[in-house]
Amino acid sequence: MENKKSRQTVLLLAFFLGMLGAHRFYLSKKVSGSIQLLITIVFGFVYFEENILLLNIAWVLIDLILILTGKLKSENPKN
Repeated sequence: MENKKSRQTVLLLAFFLGMLGAHRFYLSKKVSGSIQLLITIVFGFVYFEENILLLNIAWVLIDLILILTGKLKSENPKN
């Protein structure tokens, strides 16, 4: 993580709001954050496709591992 983007904040966002892509928005990864948000809204609330939601959960778990290892970083090098 960069200086201004706290690893702890990203970790908490991923843990509590990961399915909504909040941690990715915080890291300025707007495209992948939007994809996670749309997956949750469309396949979670509209169609309730369990298999797609499980893939999204796996994506969040991988993100948590990447955050803990310091490999998921901000897109914006100034932040």
